[in-house]
Amino acid sequence: MKYYDHYVSRPRNQLGVRAKLYQARRLFELGVGAAASEPMTILEIGPGDGYIADLAAARHHQYFAIEASETIAASLRNRGYRVHQGFVPPLPPEPEAIDACFALHVIEHMQTAQAAVEFVTAIRDRMRPGGTLVIATPDFARWKTHFYDSDYTHVLPFTARRLRQLLQAADMSVVYESLYVGPVFGYLGVPFAWLASVLYTATVDDVLRKLVPRDIASRGFLTILPNLIAVAKRNS
Repeated sequence: MKYYDHYVSRPRNQLGVRAKLYQARRLFELGVGAAASEPMTILEIGPGDGYIADLAAARHHQYFAIEASETIAASLRNRGYRVHQGFVPPLPPEPEAIDACFALHVIEHMQTAQAAVEFVTAIRDRMRPGGTLVIATPDFARWKTHFYDSDYTHVLPFTARRLRQLLQAADMSVVYESLYVGPVFGYLGVPFAWLASVLYTATVDDVLRKLVPRDIASRGFLTILPNLIAVAKRNS
């Protein structure tokens, strides 16, 4: 997955980093609880920059990751994390049982709906009683063509309804669902995202793509499009 190798060395905007850290803390709390005291086994699929990994380590949880990019996997291993390099499904043998799983912006890369069901089912089968799955994905109802334009590996679009149906098909119960727009969780950020989508037209994108280096304008616009967030637990 060479396309994602640049994520390791790409320049960081400090404002963007702070927003990502805030997002990670909120998502982490949804998965493990704000005041979890007992050590847990956490699996993350698609760990990216390692924000969830750092939060897990700071709270002395046992952390495992699965990452398709060899470069990203190696970078996280160099930081001391256990990372299996490969694609899912299937899941690797370890960990044998998990308390929480994070699959943030992974499900949209699945090739078929059936593969997505098999993916979630494999996670469910590894969960201990009370285990939690946290899934985030672009809200296709609001991203529209930007869903495909933002990343050529985006294949499987989801709306809130489709995501809930997927989790139900894998015999899981949704216990929380919402949106987040940048660092804003809930629906407060939706009007700003709508206004941005009205102003950032295809013509504006054509001009800025040529004038602004590293496609920063488009990347900034995409950060304020709404993403779905769902938390689910196994039914049995």
